[in-house]
Amino acid sequence: MPLWAVLFSIFFLGEKVNIYRFAAIVLGMLGLGVLISGELGILKTTPLGVVFMLIAAISWGAGTVIQKKIVWEISALSLVIWQLIFGGLPITVGALFIESYDWSEISYKAAGSTLFILFIAIILSWFAWFKVIKILPVPVFSLATLLVPILGVLSSHLLLEEPIGWRELLSLVLICSSLALVIVPTRSSS
Repeated sequence: MPLWAVLFSIFFLGEKVNIYRFAAIVLGMLGLGVLISGELGILKTTPLGVVFMLIAAISWGAGTVIQKKIVWEISALSLVIWQLIFGGLPITVGALFIESYDWSEISYKAAGSTLFILFIAIILSWFAWFKVIKILPVPVFSLATLLVPILGVLSSHLLLEEPIGWRELLSLVLICSSLALVIVPTRSSS
C-alpha cells in the first residue's frame, strides 16, 4: 500500500522522493515481503484473492493521495462521519437482509465492544489519519502503516503465544529501519 501511495504522490502531487525515502520504501517493502514469504503457498491457492489484494492496495494508495490533494472545506471529523455514513449505511442495511440475527443473544460486552470499535478504533483512528495526511509527506505517513503487521505479530506472540521466528525478526528490523529513514531528519532537510 505505501508503495502505491508514494508512486501516486510523485505523479499527482509532485512530491519529491530523496534517496533516504526511496531506501525506506525499498526496506519497508522487503520487510513486508519477508513477513509474508512464509505464506506464499496460501496465495497460490487463491489467485483471485491476490488480485483483490492488489486492487485494494492500489485503491488505498490512490484514495490516500486524493485525500491529501483535495482541500476539504469541512473538518476532518465531519469528513470521517460522512464517509462512515455513506460507506457503512449500505453495508449495514445489506447485512440486515443477508444475515440472520438473534438479537436476544447479544451481550452487553458484545454491544460495548462494538461501540468501542466504532468510536475509538474507527472514528478516532480515521480522524487522526486524516490529520496526519494533511501534515506529513506521503512517503512518511504511508510507511508508518507498515507497523500494523509488526504490531499484529507482536500482539499474537504476547496474547496467543505464537512463536516469533527469523522471518518476523528480519521483517521487524527491515521495517523499523525503513521508518527510521523517514523519521530521522537528514542534514539537507534540517
